[in-house]
Amino acid sequence: MKANPGGNLDPQQVYGRNDLIELLWDRLETQSILINAERRIGKTQILRKMLAEPRQGWKPIFRDLEKVHSAQEFAELVYDDVQQFLGTKERAKNFVQRFFEEHETDHVNLKSRTWKKLLTSAIEDLMKADRPERLAFFWDEVPYMVERIRHNDGPNVAAEILDTVRSLRVEQEKFRVIFTGSIGLHHVLGKLTAAGIPTSAKNDMYHVTVTPLAPHDAEILATALLNGEKITCEDIEAAASTIAAEVDYFPFYIHHVVAGLRVEQLSRQRNKRDRLRRPTTGRSSGSLATGSLPNAADLVLSQRQRREPGDFHSGCSVTHAGFD
Repeated sequence: MKANPGGNLDPQQVYGRNDLIELLWDRLETQSILINAERRIGKTQILRKMLAEPRQGWKPIFRDLEKVHSAQEFAELVYDDVQQFLGTKERAKNFVQRFFEEHETDHVNLKSRTWKKLLTSAIEDLMKADRPERLAFFWDEVPYMVERIRHNDGPNVAAEILDTVRSLRVEQEKFRVIFTGSIGLHHVLGKLTAAGIPTSAKNDMYHVTVTPLAPHDAEILATALLNGEKITCEDIEAAASTIAAEVDYFPFYIHHVVAGLRVEQLSRQRNKRDRLRRPTTGRSSGSLATGSLPNAADLVLSQRQRREPGDFHSGCSVTHAGFD
């Protein structure tokens, strides 16, 4: 397994989250979910693993909403996802119904409705569909979207988006969504409240807090990465335990540290080859004795000496590994 800090992981490489994922699927049976967590904790990787390995009877659709800038854009995105899920037969039935109800004659006109009408009709069509699977919306970076709508369309529209989605969750018994994001939704709601527009957008949702990995799972991840990157040291298990503890068991930073160690090891190997090619001066150019294998303390110390300011979890004693 290769270190991949910040990249999308294969579902099999998402360690220590199976119990949490089972809990999320269980809760989706009865209500929608709001995932709370610090940055770099792995929220998106959890959703992507659920997307790739859905529980039987569910069809999840993942959307990163960070680039959505308006209420109309959001409504059209949801509408398109629902129409794709329903298939040709259901779309045709809904088209005929809308024609008689609203005298709209094509897909373009259907999408030209106000964002609220478009969003509401999409979810209503979804709930009426006769499908063996249930659709679950996985909406990542919801706070960023709401903040941009607040900025572009105004705070009233931003609050109305959240309130409309909440009303649909209450009115449509089987409508399910997971909210998550890199900044807490409460920060955006606080701005709406400060503008005199309070909203109860999340009080019907099940709140889940994603924590760092359990120590055992973090050590397994670190061991897999050290082996995958072919990091040489005296005791891989001790090194994995030290790395996991130093970064407070955050999976992202375990990846980051091991990636940095790989760069350092390649640099040491290159320096050693250079020394062999030129006459010796009797002086060592590296922090580790030639021919010796670094131990766990050496590995972490090497990263501390090369570190740069980063955004590690407060209280963490190791920051970003430096990359030259």
